[in-house]
Amino acid sequence: MDPQTLDLARWQFGLTAALFVTVVFGGLQLESLTTLQPMKSAVFRREAEEVARLQAELTARFGPGDHLPNEALTRGAGPLTMPAFALLMYGCRPRWCSPASAARCTARGPGTWC
Repeated sequence: MDPQTLDLARWQFGLTAALFVTVVFGGLQLESLTTLQPMKSAVFRREAEEVARLQAELTARFGPGDHLPNEALTRGAGPLTMPAFALLMYGCRPRWCSPASAARCTARGPGTWC
């Protein structure tokens, strides 16, 4: 394997590892969301009774108003993040996985990007 392809492989491996660590720690932080931002957690988990209770508590504490976070953004972040993560993982896959890719790299000669 030529040095340029090896550098690309290292970069792709590093990016894949970074994405994996980000997802794992993001999942761990979801648990702390319940204690730090209970209203956001209740909206995210679609707990209507908890949202009503927290709305009443926040109204008593801060006065009248709508204390709900944007529900579309709160609920839409997860479904939007997963396809984005999948596309990044697909884009970071090693290019030498397929025989056709290996043949193209061999045909271009050493020192070229696949």
